[in-house]
This record gives sequence, structure tokens and C-alpha cells, in this order.
Amino acid sequence: MRSVMLEQLYNGNVGPAHMPPYETESSKYYSEKADRLEEQLEELLDEQGRKLLRKMLEMKNASSCALTYGCFSHGFKMATLIMAEVFMDKESEILDKDLYWRSRLPQLADREK
Repeated sequence: MRSVMLEQLYNGNVGPAHMPPYETESSKYYSEKADRLEEQLEELLDEQGRKLLRKMLEMKNASSCALTYGCFSHGFKMATLIMAEVFMDKESEILDKDLYWRSRLPQLADREK
């Protein structure tokens, strides 16, 4: 079976930003609550305070994006290392068996004479 996702990733058409975010009921709840609180706070502030609030929210968003990207990258690296370890163990088993039989070939060849 051919992987469309793998092909799209290989061709550079898919990246983390293209994937829809994983949204849960609790994340929706907290996001909506934060939006309402932001609106209430903006009503209480003067123009200078609103500018400062917007700047702070922008920085918090950038910080959250950087953290999310860092977590994604770290998770991807960990998964890659796990897969490498799994395949290296399989490869070493194959190599060990191959080396075992190669070391026995001269002895087996002598028996046949």
C-alpha cells in the first residue's frame, strides 16, 4: 500500500503548519474563556493599555508557537531514534546470523569433501 502522506511529505507539500490542530473540548473551552476575558480587559483599558495587551498576547502566542514547534521537533527526533534502534537491532540480528553462517562455511565445505 502506497502512503500518500509520505509522498506529500517527501515532495515538501506537508508540514506541521498544514496539519489541522488537535482540538479537544477542554481546549475549546479555555480558548473561548480566554477570548471573553481579553474582550473584558480591552473594555477596561485605555488605548495605550490595549496596545500593551495586544503586544503581550502577541508575545505569548509566539512563545506558545515556539514551544509547540520545539515539542514537535523533540518528539520527531525521539521517534526517529526509537525507529533507528528497532531497525538497528533487527539489522544486527541479521548481521549476526549472516556472520555466524559465513564463519561456518569453511567447516561445512570441508565436511562435503
